[in-house]
Amino acid sequence: MAVAELAGEVDQGAVLGLPAACRELYLANADVVSRWVRALAGPSADVEDLVHDVFMIAFRRLPEFRSDAKVTTWLYRITLNVVRNHRRRRWFRRWVSLEADLVSAAPSAEESLDQSGRERLLHAVLDRLPERHRSVLLLCEIEGRSGEEAAAILGIKVGALWVRRHRARAALVAEIELWMER
Repeated sequence: MAVAELAGEVDQGAVLGLPAACRELYLANADVVSRWVRALAGPSADVEDLVHDVFMIAFRRLPEFRSDAKVTTWLYRITLNVVRNHRRRRWFRRWVSLEADLVSAAPSAEESLDQSGRERLLHAVLDRLPERHRSVLLLCEIEGRSGEEAAAILGIKVGALWVRRHRARAALVAEIELWMER
């Protein structure tokens, strides 16, 4: 079923609870949205809550969906915004809260590698990168998307994507080196 048809069914099926269109949208895309959330937010995030938030926004905005766009592009933008807002709230709470001393609670580089290996190191390093670098690395390196597809999802030109990817890789290497020096 096309998304344009899904958008039309939202109003028709709303009386019966969760419309078939929303159910179909969720079933077809929940796994990929969950992977995006895990990659963007890191292992400490409550993935289920963030995925829920993504789909609640998607269901609410389904009638506004442009049928000329891909569903995954549209959902990625929603996911990116939900995770970005989550990270902002988490960052703000960290700095406002005086309960935890982040410096003393942070494990050393060796402990991090011992605890859960490369995945934790990757998420810790990705956490320190700017959003534009993290998104490019997620789409191109982790998800394995083509440059054209990643550029369309991010709403940038392909040439700009390659520049960002190059800078993101350099920033990732620099962050890993800093992390290992600790």
